[in-house]
Amino acid sequence: MLKTGPLAGDDEANQDRINASSQPVCELPGTSYCDIAESFAMIRGGHIDIAVMGALQVNARATTPDG
Repeated sequence: MLKTGPLAGDDEANQDRINASSQPVCELPGTSYCDIAESFAMIRGGHIDIAVMGALQVNARATTPDG
């Protein structure tokens, strides 16, 4: 979900609209949805300025800056 709004109140909560911390959020005008493959394609293609990855999304073979 791109362009999320503020946290949703109890009356607006929808489990299909959650943030990375599993908190329900509201939609804003212009919100768009994509699947995980498309989201990673946007990151790899340089279309996203900053991406915060979780531990389960890190490549085990990635090298560190030290080599």
